[in-house]
Amino acid sequence: HASSFYGLTNHRLKHFCELCIKDSFNETHVLQLFEASSRLDVEGTQAVRSMALDFIISNFHTVCQQPALEQLDRSLLIEIMRGVADRLHPSPPHVQTVQLT
Repeated sequence: HASSFYGLTNHRLKHFCELCIKDSFNETHVLQLFEASSRLDVEGTQAVRSMALDFIISNFHTVCQQPALEQLDRSLLIEIMRGVADRLHPSPPHVQTVQLT
């Protein structure tokens, strides 16, 4: 949880903080938050990272125009690209084939 990142223990306060963080994302700084949360090994950064990635994917048409995109590590770019691809063409459910004899 993002609130764990800030050392918060009250669940209502945690939820409020997560909403505040999510609402603060914008196209100009979400890439930096995504990168920073990917590098930090602190409890709670995964929630921030996940929210940032979702924002990037949902707003890719504007986020992709940010100069910070060119500065991201290759692994982060690949993760974003896979997320965008999944959003555009979700993977079909696994279909089990039955062989008729």
